[in-house]
Amino acid sequence: MAKSTKKAQYPKNLAIKKQLQYGDVRLLARKTKYAASSIYMIVNGHRPMPDDLAKAIVAIVTERQAVRRTLASLAMNDEPE
Repeated sequence: MAKSTKKAQYPKNLAIKKQLQYGDVRLLARKTKYAASSIYMIVNGHRPMPDDLAKAIVAIVTERQAVRRTLASLAMNDEPE
């Protein structure tokens, strides 16, 4: 099957897609009522982003940022003197 040549109708979704990591679509599918295939269509810019899916993405991204900050602060405190 050939790659789709349709242009993204919702280019803002493509910017959101860059923040997602491998496996996030399945995680979002479990947290929301959407199928993984529908989420792929949304983040590739072919469908509009529903509010509940956007909230779930924001929750994942902020959780990861908090974990990174915590790990960074622990690494700074554990340095040998």
